[in-house]
Amino acid sequence: MTKARISRREFTVAAAGATLLPAASSPRQLWADTRTSHLGAPSPDGKLLSIVDPATGDLAVRETATGAVRRLTRNPAGSPEFAYFSVFSRDGRQIAYAWYNRERIYELRTIGVDGNGMRVLHSHPERRFVQPCAWTADGKRILTLFFRGDNVSQIALVEAGSGKVDVLKSLDWIYPNRMDLSPDGKWIAYDDLIREGDSRRTIHLLATDGSTHRTLLKAPSGETFPLFAPSGDAVTYLRGGTIYRYDLRQPGPERMLHAVGQALPMGFTRGGDYYYAVRNNQFALQIADFDAAPGPGRPYSASLPVINAAPSWSADGKRIAFLARAANENFGQESRIIVIREVDGNAGTVLPPRLAHTGWVRWMPDGKALLAGGSDRHGQRGLYRIDIASGDATPLVREPAETYDGFEGLPSGPTEAVYLQGSQLRKTGADAPLYAAPAGRLHSLTADRDQLYFVLETAASTDILAFDGRIRRLAFWKGDPILGLEASPDSLIALTKEALWRIPLAAGSPERLPWKLTPGALPRFAPGGKRLAWISGSARTEIWVAERLLDVADHQR
Repeated sequence: MTKARISRREFTVAAAGATLLPAASSPRQLWADTRTSHLGAPSPDGKLLSIVDPATGDLAVRETATGAVRRLTRNPAGSPEFAYFSVFSRDGRQIAYAWYNRERIYELRTIGVDGNGMRVLHSHPERRFVQPCAWTADGKRILTLFFRGDNVSQIALVEAGSGKVDVLKSLDWIYPNRMDLSPDGKWIAYDDLIREGDSRRTIHLLATDGSTHRTLLKAPSGETFPLFAPSGDAVTYLRGGTIYRYDLRQPGPERMLHAVGQALPMGFTRGGDYYYAVRNNQFALQIADFDAAPGPGRPYSASLPVINAAPSWSADGKRIAFLARAANENFGQESRIIVIREVDGNAGTVLPPRLAHTGWVRWMPDGKALLAGGSDRHGQRGLYRIDIASGDATPLVREPAETYDGFEGLPSGPTEAVYLQGSQLRKTGADAPLYAAPAGRLHSLTADRDQLYFVLETAASTDILAFDGRIRRLAFWKGDPILGLEASPDSLIALTKEALWRIPLAAGSPERLPWKLTPGALPRFAPGGKRLAWISGSARTEIWVAERLLDVADHQR
């Protein structure tokens, strides 16, 4: 490979979100270290925070005064299992938590704060994901969000003794950012779409006996992450980076804290302390030119929380499309928007989310549309043609969904694509596959001119294959699992967890490239193979607390 200097023009994509400008109290940061976790909640007395230990995957508690961590579970070394969301019972003696097991299903479990008495309450292949959200005051039931295999989410109460599930409401392809239970156990607050076809969310109240359902605000405009005040007489929520309180006795919103950035509310203590996490993202879109002098950097889409996925070049090399999160980040399934920017200018376009999930985008040859893999809001996944002018998503191929992930695909014409489906390489509109592997899974599809490349992964081996009407093995891969491929005129770039490798198309062995990229960031070549684009950077989780927040607000009232 010819050595070349790489000049980088770095465009900042997501600004830091840690600084808070208080309206009622002064929050303080607890932690921003390697053991910081945002998947838990504070104990009622505020002395502990439930977390996932990143080193072991265990459920753990962390002392808010000292930062000391105590593991409650004992996950064997090398185990694929791990803890996820967790919440304390209202007496502080138990924790309900999600546990990812070896069958790739999230179980609902409970355990004592002393680490004893672990019980599996619910484990079912049809409910593949669980999120415990709150306990009733008597400790007998747990408010839980289930996410089924068909991508329908369910608001349910689970009996802490028997594990019996009482589904109160199903939401088609809508994953609430947050749910909470009123202290008296009569009401559930959750965020959902304002209306069908509107990507904004607002706060809804659901009676636990099923008798009543209503929207909290008369003029909703994008509210998320509801939490009941410990007294039960108010609901707090986020809107546009500001925390509001809505008094249920004298209805009306009151601003509490503003400029919170990408906040992820975790819960209240009994005394009114408000705990939340902040995702301090520092991602940038980088473009590398070969054999060019270093160019100056400039700000680029500073307010957008970018997804660390491969960007896509237009056929003329003048525009780049990439994914960003819509509005605030959430705990569960993200709503993603598509951003299109000029490479050498300031003009840009933002396409609102028309799919339930968008995993990646590629330019169609005419530059008027994008090909996207993802899933719609009607239980279907596949490939979609997204019109840039209107934002409309037209399915090219789809099937009933078992997951929100779509297919991997590449454009092969104005309204056609080739794609991978399990062990098959297929083309839209064709009945028979172009290629069917006898076993294994195909992934990491890429192309250069009329040549397709992809990975065949079986239990025995990993092969890199080439296809131009006939199939041939290009390389037998012995290294870390391949996460992505990108084709250039004379080689393939293979992405593994920690490195990039150049695989020559002619004779030669794979060569590790010395480029320092963000783990998981796959670069994309511009047309002609002269420039690369990728998303780089890091995301840091910070834990903050606004102490006695509600007391301050009540005093001001």
